[in-house]
Amino acid sequence: MILPKPGELNRRCSIYSAKLLPNGKAEHSTERIPLWECWCKVEVIGGSVYWDNVQTEEKVTHRIFVRSVKGKTRPQDLPRLIEVECDSLWYRAKRVTDCNSAGRFTLLECEVLNAALKN
Repeated sequence: MILPKPGELNRRCSIYSAKLLPNGKAEHSTERIPLWECWCKVEVIGGSVYWDNVQTEEKVTHRIFVRSVKGKTRPQDLPRLIEVECDSLWYRAKRVTDCNSAGRFTLLECEVLNAALKN
C-alpha cells in the first residue's frame, strides 16, 4: 500500500461511532456519536478489487486514509462500528488498519452508504 503523499489529505471528514437501533418496524435506525473531525484522502478502489469483495459480500468501495493520532484515530482507539461523513457522503468502515504498520496513517476500508442525511 502506498502511503499518502504531502497534500493528499485534502478533504475534511467527520468520524462517528454508530449504533444500530431497532425501530419496531423490522428495520433499524442509526444513532451516530461524533468522535473526531480530521483531514483525509478518499480513494475509490479498482474494479477487480471491488468484484473480489462483492463475491465475499464485503462490498468495500472506498479507502479512506487519516493521520494516525494516539487516542483518536489509531485502529485500537476506534469503536467497533465506525461511519465517516465526507463531502456529503456517508461511508461505513468494514476494516480498519494501520497502513503498512508504519504508525503514520490509519486506513479505513469502507462501503459507501448514501447521501448525507443526519439522523
